[in-house]
Amino acid sequence: MALGTVTIVKKGVLAPGGIRFAIVDIQPTTGANYTANGEALTPAMFGFSSEIYHGELSPKDEASGTETYIVDPGNGVSTVKLVAMASDGVEVAASVDLSTKRARGIVYGK
Repeated sequence: MALGTVTIVKKGVLAPGGIRFAIVDIQPTTGANYTANGEALTPAMFGFSSEIYHGELSPKDEASGTETYIVDPGNGVSTVKLVAMASDGVEVAASVDLSTKRARGIVYGK
């Protein structure tokens, strides 16, 4: 999807030495930019050192008609994928312009 920017709105630690969280805004670049099967995201994008445990994002603009999610990596991995889903639950087509589909969400990691 050719991510334009990942902006960390707030980050912190849930408990001393515990799981970290980041509240983020994701703004795709302009143009036909969606990569089929999603865009890889790394821990460094969220200020984490090694793993992403889980994340959930939704449209920042509720009228956008697209649901955007991070695929749950299970027990923690070094990358996850951001996959855009249409309102009917099907992944959007490759090369769709998602530049108006900003997302906000929370990501947990270490």
